[in-house]
Amino acid sequence: MSAKPTLRQGSQGPNVVLLQTLLNTIPLTLMQRLVEDGLFGRQTLNRVLEFQNNAKLFADGVIGPKSWAMLDELTRLLLPLGVYRAQHQVSMPGSKSVFGRRC
Repeated sequence: MSAKPTLRQGSQGPNVVLLQTLLNTIPLTLMQRLVEDGLFGRQTLNRVLEFQNNAKLFADGVIGPKSWAMLDELTRLLLPLGVYRAQHQVSMPGSKSVFGRRC
């Protein structure tokens, strides 16, 4: 799997959709399900902070290599293999993504 970009509030695009989708697969949350719209706003930030705290990561709201690795590990355990593989195929801008949306 190729390296994923660092994401933070204000980021947008297919990698944010992937992040939102992965966060929505984690069952232990008190927060509402995220809208998978590709916009890293306040709700996504709050879910990222919750995830990082629960995962005992440094809770800075930035999704870097350690946060991606933990998300990958958790979702690999929670999702069927085919779904996991499909969700980790992020499209290039302008192409049709695996989520059926234009990027």
